[in-house]
Amino acid sequence: MIGLVLSRRDFTTLQKDGFDGGFSYFASDGFTGASTSSSWGELTRIAQEHGLVFLPSVGPGYDDRRYAVGQKSID
Repeated sequence: MIGLVLSRRDFTTLQKDGFDGGFSYFASDGFTGASTSSSWGELTRIAQEHGLVFLPSVGPGYDDRRYAVGQKSID
């Protein structure tokens, strides 16, 4: 079972609740801590420390700035 990860804190909850790992869901780089591609190495390490997997969501070429005008990060 895979759950949503928005930040590094979520792996503790996923582990406690019996999940096998987490995915970042958002394809926009930087929208959340987990959707920030530069943090994926660290998130993978944290997931492994909890006995979980981390599955980053990717959307090559995806750019939602046109649709999300004025939205701020939700992390």
